[in-house]
Amino acid sequence: MKALFLIYHLLILISFIVYLFVHQKNRKLLPLGILLAVSNIVEGIVFFKINNGQPFFVYYHIFIPIDFVCLCGLFCNYQGNSAFRTVILVIAIAFVSFSYCWSFLLSNDSSYPALSSLVRGILLVLLSVLTLFTYTSEQSFYRVPVFWICIGVLILYSGGFLVKGFYNILLNKYPDEKAYFKKLHSIISIIFNYVFYCFVITGLLCSKIKKK
Repeated sequence: MKALFLIYHLLILISFIVYLFVHQKNRKLLPLGILLAVSNIVEGIVFFKINNGQPFFVYYHIFIPIDFVCLCGLFCNYQGNSAFRTVILVIAIAFVSFSYCWSFLLSNDSSYPALSSLVRGILLVLLSVLTLFTYTSEQSFYRVPVFWICIGVLILYSGGFLVKGFYNILLNKYPDEKAYFKKLHSIISIIFNYVFYCFVITGLLCSKIKKK
């Protein structure tokens, strides 16, 4: 598992390096750059905390709203309809308010913010679909970074919901195999993260090609 997490951290770092290579050519990607920078910092801290047996879930309570806001900012930058931009901004503000209130006022920040993560996933899937169906460009879709990122978001969260559903079903049916199913769930989940960051890297590289 440690090797899988190292690959995960490496992909986040590569994504950020690729972003630094192209960001001056596409200012619309600034929210993504901020997200990748924060992701590298947070995941680095979490990795250090895990290795030292220290609590780390509080960092995800802080990170999840930042992640959501940055992706909303990215979607807004590629959204030509002002009404849809307003909707995305309102959703972002509402989610941040809900997430931080739930994490630090109504629940315990010493456990993983499962509810915030679930709501984030549902909203990002809906906003990704909205962006894919409303974005217009003279360029081919495969040359537009947000296309790849939206597909990555759909795979990451839709796949995550599916895996979580099967995990709960199998856990109820075979409770004695909890350790095995938990490990399998973690492996599959991290693979979906691999796919997401591969799509991010592809989108960033396509952005570079677009500007030539």
